[in-house]
Parts: sequence; C-alpha cells; structure tokens
Amino acid sequence: MPPPVEQRVEQWRYFTIGLVACLCFAVLAAQLVSLQLVHGARFRRLADRQTLRFVRIFPLRGRIYDRNLTVLAGNRPSFDVDISVDDLAARELTNTIRHLAQLLSAPEKPLWGALAPHKRFSYTPARVARDLSFDETVRVVERLNELPGGVEITVNPVRQYPLGHFAAHVVGYVGAIS
Repeated sequence: MPPPVEQRVEQWRYFTIGLVACLCFAVLAAQLVSLQLVHGARFRRLADRQTLRFVRIFPLRGRIYDRNLTVLAGNRPSFDVDISVDDLAARELTNTIRHLAQLLSAPEKPLWGALAPHKRFSYTPARVARDLSFDETVRVVERLNELPGGVEITVNPVRQYPLGHFAAHVVGYVGAIS
C-alpha cells in the first residue's frame, strides 16, 4: 500500500528544505574559496597596508621670562618633510626623492642619507628635510597631491632663544639626541 498523499507531501517539503540548505552552504563554500584562494593575495596586501601607525606628537614647552617679561626661551614652528618608507615601493621612493629634491632645490644625496635604517625605527617615518623655509613649504604643499601617500608635512615645535647664549646657565639647553 502506497504511503498517504500527506506523507509524500511532507517528504517532498523535507527534501526541498534540505536541498535549499545544501545550496546555501554550497554558495557559502564557493564564496569562501573565492575569498581565500582567488582573491586572498590582494586582500592580504590591503590588510598589510591598514596597520596601526604611531605618531609622535611633541608637546609645546613653556616660555621662560625674566623679571621684566622679556622672553628668554620660547617656541617656533618647524616645518619638516616626512616619508613613510614602508608604504612606498622602491620605484615610488626613487621618484619621490627626485621630485622632492627638485622642489626643495637640494641635492638628492642628503635626502637619501635620511632614509638610512640606522637613523630611524622601521615603523616611523623618515624625516628627509627639516626646518623648511616658508617658500619651500609652500612649494611642497602645492605639489603634495603629485607625491605618493607616504609623504607628509609635519609641524614640530622648536625651542628658540631670542637672546642667544645670554642666561644659558639659568635657562639650560638641550639639543637633539645624537
């Protein structure tokens, strides 16, 4: 005796639901294969570029006055050019240094010297030009969109002593770490 019609309809429903579930898992598996095997290398490169970057922000030091409110030590901005070497390919880096040398009217050799690995940590940008004049800063900023994404202008505070060596024994002097 054949099974009742209702039982055959239920079996057909179970079969359909099972088939839909299997198709969904097959689509998910195909997408997983596509993401991992086909496009995996591209996504790995993109992920490597999106890492954390620590940026040092130097605090402003206070002004020092004498009793007549004459400034003995103050701060002034220093415009510097930094390059994130790790973000650039070798060809981009070479083109960037050449372009910066033209913009700054400077030889390439000192710019390459600032990129030496012993002068910086691997995760920090290399400072290739320090204390740019206003004209140099404007030239670089105007052409910044022509340079790769690893080049940026940073503003850092620099200690200024308007009276020179006068009262140096009171104010003190700290130079760059050498």
